[in-house]
Order: sequence, then structure tokens, then C-alpha cells
Amino acid sequence: MNADYYITGIGVSQYYHGAQRLGLPAANILKRCGMSPDITLQPMQHTSVDDFERFMLELILESGDDMLGIHIGEQVMPSLYGVLPTVATMAGSGHQAVEAVLKYQALAGGNAGAIRLLDEPGDHLVFQGLMVYPNPVIRRHLAESMAVLLYKLATFISGRQDLKVQEIHFEHASGSDASKAYLDKLLGCPVRYEAPEIRIVAERALLDIPLNAYSNDAMQVAEELARQQLAQQQENQNILQQIKLQIRTLMAGSSPRREIVADRLGISVRTLDRRLAEAGLSWQQLLDGLRAQLAQEFLSDTQLTVQEIACRLGFADARSFQRRFRHWTGKSPSEYRDTRRWPGSSP
Repeated sequence: MNADYYITGIGVSQYYHGAQRLGLPAANILKRCGMSPDITLQPMQHTSVDDFERFMLELILESGDDMLGIHIGEQVMPSLYGVLPTVATMAGSGHQAVEAVLKYQALAGGNAGAIRLLDEPGDHLVFQGLMVYPNPVIRRHLAESMAVLLYKLATFISGRQDLKVQEIHFEHASGSDASKAYLDKLLGCPVRYEAPEIRIVAERALLDIPLNAYSNDAMQVAEELARQQLAQQQENQNILQQIKLQIRTLMAGSSPRREIVADRLGISVRTLDRRLAEAGLSWQQLLDGLRAQLAQEFLSDTQLTVQEIACRLGFADARSFQRRFRHWTGKSPSEYRDTRRWPGSSP
């Protein structure tokens, strides 16, 4: 998985606390995955998608629950989402609330998932769900959880328990008859499976619903805080890109060191480590991810030998590189290169 993708502490908190409410040992599971429960106390901290996937997979295996995503979605806790539900709740109408959620959703989901409002004609609103998770089991649980969470948050923000959506589309096949019936009843609408994409279809009249908690002053204060948090999140990502660029540059000549990268960026090693921690990464994780990415680029786009690639990436010898590459991709370097060779090209 691309190391550029992350989920925030807010997003992790929903699944952590939701799992706890269901009686699962969420803290122990986080620790087994090499993560600290302190993540849930740091809403702006980034957790890599790889780490979050490990956590989700362990939750699924521990629970043995085919409907875990649905059940976690039912445990929605608006207070976990920081300023985001406040901005939406204080909006004057459904239209303003939807705009606010779409604008600041990265505060919760990071860049690993998003909701888009599609520009389609007619009397319906069509929201498209996007996510980067490739594992079909994890993807199914997250998609079902997302649908339930959004529905629960919408009823909370609008103050209307009778709020209904028209239709839900999922990419995955339906589960057991029991889980399908449970989800149909919970959402109160038809659920379509094996669809081309994740969709939530609602009546356009949803945008005209007045919100009882409307306060222009409170909304302005909350939105300013949301803007600041989003700017900080984007700044952290910009710093991460600069760190990666320096590492890639240094890899062309020697094995990069933290001290050199920090010096080139004009920051201390301590600040560099803190920035990486905010992105949910350690120095070694970042280095390993970039090595994997560069190794695949070298094998696909150059005629460098395996020994030369190993040397460029800072491995002691070709054998060490080959072992690590198989760990990354499940293939040997030569097998990977063969799959990337154009038909008719010479070996």
C-alpha cells in the first residue's frame, strides 16, 4: 500500500471505541499491531493505511463477527469527531451542513477515503464513497460501517430520527441473509450489492431541511477552527513530501541518514521525528516504504542489475535485497521484472 495514504486519530478512534463498546479488547489489539492506544487521544495524528488495515483485520478476526462494520457504525459517537459535527450542526440548512462535511471530511478520514457529491440531474442526491483499501474483507466492513455512520450522523445533525435515504449501493456481494435483512431494516431502504461503486442515494429535499441548532456565530467560530486544523494537516503532508524528496535524492548516492535530511530541511532531528510521528510513521517505516517503491521503479524502468539496485538502496548485498523484496511484493526481483517487461522485449 502507498505510504502516502493515512487516516487521522479521529478515524481510528471511531473503530477503537466502537470495538470497545462491543466488548472487544481494542487496546490489546492496537498494541499487537505495534500501535499505541494514545493514537485515539491525538485527533490530528496520522496513522498509515497499512497500520490501520492490520488493526481492522485483527478486529475482524478477534470478533468473528460477519457484521462487525455494521455494528461499529451503530456505535457512532459525534463527540469523537471534534469540530466536524459542530460545524455541520450549527449550519442553517441541510445544504450548508452537507457542504461543511464534504469540505472538512479529511479531518476524520485523512486521505484514505472520501465522500463526493456527484453532479447528476434529477430529484436525488447521489453521494459516492471512495476508499483506497484493496483488501476485499476490510473494504466490505469499512463500506458498511461508513454507510451506517453517515446515516447515524445525518440523523444526529438534522435532529430527525425519521430521516431516510433512498438506496445504498455496495461493491461487495451480500453477506448472510441475516446480515442483509439487518442492514435493510437498519437503514430503512433497499440495499444493492455487487454495484460498480459505493453510493448513497437520498432525496434532494434533504438540502432544504432547516437545522434547529443553527447559530451563525457558533458556526463561524467552529469553521475557523476546522480551517486551521485542515491547514495544519496539509502542512504536515507537505513536510512529509519534502522529507521523502530528500531521502530519494540521497539514495542516489548513499544510504540516507536522519541527521542529513533534517539538516537539509533546516529542522532538528527531533522535529523531523515529531513530524513523522504526526503522519503515523517512523523513520524506518518511511525508509522501508520508499525503498520498496524505488526498487519497483528500478526493476520496471531501468536495466540496472539486482546487485546494482541493492547497492543503490543501501542493502549489504543482493541476497538481503532479494529477501526484503519478496517480503514487500511476494515475488523475487527477477519475477517482478518479468511481469513488467513489455511483450516482445529482450530479457
